[in-house]
Amino acid sequence: MNSNLKLIWGLPDLMKGSLRAWLLCVLLLVAGGQATGQYVNLPLGHWAYGFLERMQTKGVLRDANLMNRPLSRSDVAAMVARISEDELSAVDLERLEWLRAEFALELERHSPVPNERRHAVTLEFPDAHFVLNPAGGFKTHTAGGIELADAERSVTTTTVGLYSYGYLYKQFGYSLFFTNSREQGNPLGLPFSANDASYVRRLSPERGLASQRRRQGGDDPQFFFDTAEAYLTFQHRGFGVEYGSEVNRWGPGYRGTLTLSDKSPPVPTLKVRLDLHNRLEFIFLTSSLRTNGSVDDPVYEKIYGGARPRRPSKYFTGHILTLNLPGATFSLSESVVYGLRLEPIYLVPVLPIWSSQTDLGDRDNVQVTFSADVHAMKDVRIYGQLHVDEIEFSSLFGSDNRNWIGYQIGILLTDALSRVPDLNLRGEYTKIDPRAYRQRFPINDLESHGYPLGFWTGPNADNLYLSAEYFLSRALSLTAWFERTRKGELRPVVDQYYGKEAVIFLDPDLNSERRRIYSIGGRYEPFRDFFVELSVQRISNETRSVGESSESEKTNLFFGVRYNLY
Repeated sequence: MNSNLKLIWGLPDLMKGSLRAWLLCVLLLVAGGQATGQYVNLPLGHWAYGFLERMQTKGVLRDANLMNRPLSRSDVAAMVARISEDELSAVDLERLEWLRAEFALELERHSPVPNERRHAVTLEFPDAHFVLNPAGGFKTHTAGGIELADAERSVTTTTVGLYSYGYLYKQFGYSLFFTNSREQGNPLGLPFSANDASYVRRLSPERGLASQRRRQGGDDPQFFFDTAEAYLTFQHRGFGVEYGSEVNRWGPGYRGTLTLSDKSPPVPTLKVRLDLHNRLEFIFLTSSLRTNGSVDDPVYEKIYGGARPRRPSKYFTGHILTLNLPGATFSLSESVVYGLRLEPIYLVPVLPIWSSQTDLGDRDNVQVTFSADVHAMKDVRIYGQLHVDEIEFSSLFGSDNRNWIGYQIGILLTDALSRVPDLNLRGEYTKIDPRAYRQRFPINDLESHGYPLGFWTGPNADNLYLSAEYFLSRALSLTAWFERTRKGELRPVVDQYYGKEAVIFLDPDLNSERRRIYSIGGRYEPFRDFFVELSVQRISNETRSVGESSESEKTNLFFGVRYNLY
């Protein structure tokens, strides 16, 4: 057997059966005709997403599906090629030219080729193109930033890494991004679960860590941690297959999304995507999640006669159907979180998950999410999501239903309704029910690595975000924003299933934390992918318990430089 095929057949059980089936499909597609293009995803933190959203809201970019991310570089290039230059300001035109150079290779199929940006290493062959760039950064919070809202101490992080991607034979692509970082001054350990006090201490929208190695304690703790994302892709016409460790994001939210967001670290994922003429998109993915608990290994005990704890297996499987219309995009997703075994029935991409879960005895956690993004009016974008956890269609409107919801609504105004060029105004509100994201059996909670898969606050919380962003030039932007976050203590999970009393949002008889942040800052990009960032934040943190409360305030200065870090 070919060594590459041996590698695929030796993958974890989660992927074995699925990969064999999809490999057969890939071979048939390759034999059936030449592929029309390969794809490599654009990192979730790239500023191109915000620019495309702005162009669509202004009405100069039509038929763009920005609902589910990451987008491929080829799809982004196609959108860049369709942007009309009419009514664009000088700053927007300069930013557009910057993107045309970034996606020069992918733009070959859409328009005359502009000058391609430079990379540290570029390898070109008749049937292949590979790019490699170093990555690195430094950032410091003089008063601990958002994570240490109730403490004042300097926290610095230094990062080095590598970013590489490439194409092969017009059908295959790959991406590799990894970093090694040292964080100094942060005394917080990793959370055990998104539903306990260990996570409340790390209540921020920044990407969570998968691991953390403590090298020094005392008054000056140091942590070392690694991050990595890597995947392989295949594409034939509108059909694509992707396997690797990555983060996916479903929904139009800016500060976060409700079912799949970018809060949790990357997880091993098999993803299949079908795009029908940019009108209808279907995505199926299944991921292996990480739990922080342990169970005894019966196989080890049977062989060696002793107990050995291991992490129980846990999986996320979902599919999402997106309809892209002129002036609006709508999507409906269905997903399940389950553990301790692998269910082949969940790996059938087109089979309704809710009915499959019912056939298996109704012991897993099924969520349904509806998303809408309306931009039919020039310079106005209105979007929202409705997430229903533990959905039961038979009692959908009954008083005894267990349809525990989270919702989000937001608005984006570009150019202050055509009165102030190069200005974005945004407002967004998100609320998560105390019973959402958590289940009777913790293995079914919507989380991985101790972080929510959905919105970063977790359950029994809401978040209000307001911002104004002004672009003085292509390279320089200023942003002022305000955020209010409220997070309440959770009752025992049995109360939401069997308790006689109603579960109340931010119950005054339980502890809660309330945080307000006022921030103003700027970002400067003197040359491509090198950013200098500076901001001042006023952070107010209030902790409430029954009969008493305490409040602390501090001013935090943030400074950071980064290159090829998104």
